[in-house]
Amino acid sequence: MTTSFRLDFVFSQAEFAEATPCQDRKQGVDYFLAGLPIAYRKRRFPVNRFDDLALRYSRETGNKTECDKLMDGSCMAKLYVFEFQDCWVLCPTSELVQCLRNRRYVLHNGPDGEMACIKLQDVIHFLFEKDATFANPKPQTSTMEHDSRFDDRRTENEWQKG
Repeated sequence: MTTSFRLDFVFSQAEFAEATPCQDRKQGVDYFLAGLPIAYRKRRFPVNRFDDLALRYSRETGNKTECDKLMDGSCMAKLYVFEFQDCWVLCPTSELVQCLRNRRYVLHNGPDGEMACIKLQDVIHFLFEKDATFANPKPQTSTMEHDSRFDDRRTENEWQKG
């Protein structure tokens, strides 16, 4: 069976909704897609510049951060979507929480506090290149070969063939 995408598919208002400012601030949710709470982060550089996912770890003001919400369970987002210049990276929230709990991150100074930087190779993720069309998607899974959750390990040429 070949997977195909409808080119004319548009989300209706009921299927795609923006979170309220309160949901964003208290629960870490930016959007809802068919009821699924999503956190969205936009980056102004290509993914291979650092090969990591950065989350706010501390603030100079002392206010609660994204990492605080992930660790204390108040983050309700089930999926993180990182938009880079060249691709989108989708990562289950549980993967980020596991990295934070196991201290698999490096702290870097940000503009107003510290950022926890988690290497892409340390999390299960899907990477979709922006130059891929809906007719020829090029998803890439993480390089974690020991994880059996992804049985479909096709090459880029095989993805293009469908």
